[in-house]
Amino acid sequence: LWGGPKGYAENAFQLSKLAGVSQMPANLWAQAMESSGYLKRIGRKNMIPLRVEALIEEWIGRYRFSDNNIYPVRSMFRVSNHDAFIGELFEEIKLNGEKLGELGIAAHLACKLHEVKHSSARSIHIYCREDIHNVAKILKLVPSEDERKADLFLVEPKYPKSVFGGVLKKKELPVCDILQCYLDLYYLPDRGREQAAIVYENIISQIIKSRIERSEYLL
Repeated sequence: LWGGPKGYAENAFQLSKLAGVSQMPANLWAQAMESSGYLKRIGRKNMIPLRVEALIEEWIGRYRFSDNNIYPVRSMFRVSNHDAFIGELFEEIKLNGEKLGELGIAAHLACKLHEVKHSSARSIHIYCREDIHNVAKILKLVPSEDERKADLFLVEPKYPKSVFGGVLKKKELPVCDILQCYLDLYYLPDRGREQAAIVYENIISQIIKSRIERSEYLL
């Protein structure tokens, strides 16, 4: 469920390699995290995450899905069956992968693909790196003047590196990883907080627990 860098960074140098950045920003990040109480460095061999839950709460306080540019669109053809529409959409994404550029299926639909869907919310959100209008054209979508009548929402991310750096493949489809899903869901009006709670309780909290146990061992 995690789409970010794979591997363990024992120090800022290894972190820079995993994240694909130079050593200086990695060092600055580590210093800032340490001064904020979210990280403890022991010599040159261990960077230990601290207060992970508090860090995620801070992210939630600083980011809302509505911070992105969101475009309501609808199918060129009348949608009479929601599930059939999703199936056709998936096939179009698979068929036109290169033309569409980088995508990231997000929020509720991503949770369905991750098999952690709980709520009955049916909204569809897809991040796009390339031109939104071109993506809409390829997927046979047109602008929807009324958000309530939109079949889905194409999203231009405010933080593209964060989104696309974590996209992974599920059933041959580009899907946002579970942490991005949690952050996006939290403020969505259609039962987003409810779905976010399920994601946190069943997945993220378990990851945090395992990290805390490892950190306590190292400390």
